[in-house]
Amino acid sequence: MHKNRQLILDAGGREVDEPVECLGLTFKNDEERRERFLGIMREKLKDPDFRNAPGFPKGSDEDILRLSDPPYYTACPNPFLEDFVVATASPTIRPSPITVSHSRSM
Repeated sequence: MHKNRQLILDAGGREVDEPVECLGLTFKNDEERRERFLGIMREKLKDPDFRNAPGFPKGSDEDILRLSDPPYYTACPNPFLEDFVVATASPTIRPSPITVSHSRSM
């Protein structure tokens, strides 16, 4: 068994190894999902701008990856949040960019 493998158990405590859907993608099982998103996150961690984001931890890449279960939970600012919003938005209500206007009333 992979040391970071997440087990999904049925009501009887037996391991479930079946397809998993995540962010509109289907994977053979949860381990395949995890490996795919860990790979994406590993690449994202190489981006200096991402590492300079507010709240970014002072840990090694391997520590951050070990503590994460992307895309659901990451031990740093989650780079998958926008994907979650898009994937879970109602088909009739899609998120739009937020615009902030500053106006002064005198």
